[in-house]
Amino acid sequence: MRLMVAIGTALLLATPLLAGEFIIKSEDVLLYQDHRVGILVLHNPTGTLVEQLRISFPGRVQVRELITHDGVMQLRQQGATVVLEGALLRSGFVQLRWYPGLLLPTEARWLGPEVEWSVGLAKARWAPRPPEVQASSGQAMITRREGEAGWLLLSFDIEITVVHLVGIGCTPQVTVEGRQVRLEASFTPGAGVWLEWAPQEAQLVAARWEDREAQNGPLTPTTGFWVERKGESLLLRARDAHAQECTWDLGDGTVATGPQVEHRYAAPGSYLVTLIFTDSQGYRHVYQTWVEVPGSPPEEEEPPAVAQFPPVADPGGPYGPYDWLEDWESEWPIYYFDVLFDATASGDMDGEIVQYIWDFGDGTQLSTTTPYVMHRYQVEEGEYPEWLPPPEVDWGLVLIPVTLTVVDDQGQRHTATTYVEVYAPWWYGGWAE
Repeated sequence: MRLMVAIGTALLLATPLLAGEFIIKSEDVLLYQDHRVGILVLHNPTGTLVEQLRISFPGRVQVRELITHDGVMQLRQQGATVVLEGALLRSGFVQLRWYPGLLLPTEARWLGPEVEWSVGLAKARWAPRPPEVQASSGQAMITRREGEAGWLLLSFDIEITVVHLVGIGCTPQVTVEGRQVRLEASFTPGAGVWLEWAPQEAQLVAARWEDREAQNGPLTPTTGFWVERKGESLLLRARDAHAQECTWDLGDGTVATGPQVEHRYAAPGSYLVTLIFTDSQGYRHVYQTWVEVPGSPPEEEEPPAVAQFPPVADPGGPYGPYDWLEDWESEWPIYYFDVLFDATASGDMDGEIVQYIWDFGDGTQLSTTTPYVMHRYQVEEGEYPEWLPPPEVDWGLVLIPVTLTVVDDQGQRHTATTYVEVYAPWWYGGWAE
């Protein structure tokens, strides 16, 4: 067990390019940060078999190497979380290398048949809660985090037309006047709206509840920065005028500072650009996007074959638990609940996702071009529907499997599954027997 640090240190010293620092150097944890690469060595601290290890990062990372000692672990990624699954013996350890090295893991969580163990890793003053406003090109989701409000006012830089509006836990009434959109509803914690508008170039510049400004740190699109081509270089500029201590990882081993950087990539390809900045309150934010650098091979030579990477589906969730609502407008009562599915953690390394295919587990399917979709589950009082699974325990939760298949612009697919939790329908009293 104590050989882990010695082995991990030897692996680090064998890499001549490192010129960073140790964040943690103990008997069970070795965390090393370099501008180009991060290295984490974790010894199994539980004293028993571990079947899963979840390592949480403040943003997406590209895992370059996984080494497992005394066990077999397979790697997959769920958004900003790296998940290792398999079997790791009590004497085992794992070593992980990733880019960008600026992003340090915040927590590691061990799960086994008999144990659950969490350990805090790099401490940083990250934003304490998700923003109430999450906006990107032509769309935004605004969610009330605390307190109640009767209206929400959105301001844009030019006049817009509302293309699509979905209420989350509410039924909003919309009024559009020039550059402002007023939404009236009973906004309780967790309630909000998903809005699409045209033209997509219009920017959401302010969002205000009845009692206060919407909480968003800076109100920015999810990319957090502009990317412009300037000759053979790329110009990257932070969108937030209040961003302080901007640090960029440009995806090719280059690190730069300042609200604006200009960079020329040595080779064509896809690069994950990461911006980390500190706001006026001392909280750190992470924005990331893939940038494409085109190549220009000589005309007399055939361009080399480019590896095609499949997309990664991430349906989000688990969602819930939800409770059934009642609708008595028809002859027989109808019970229902609505779920807003969020697949924004899905991605494609060498292109973009062009289709999201949902199977909601109730016999219905839907294909969309956007990662958000609202779906209503409903049943009538009477016979228990075939598609609704039985509860885990009597009067417990019902787990409805939901499957997402994503298709990228090269026609490649990937499928992942999550589930929706809903309380067992109380009107089927036979379950209690």
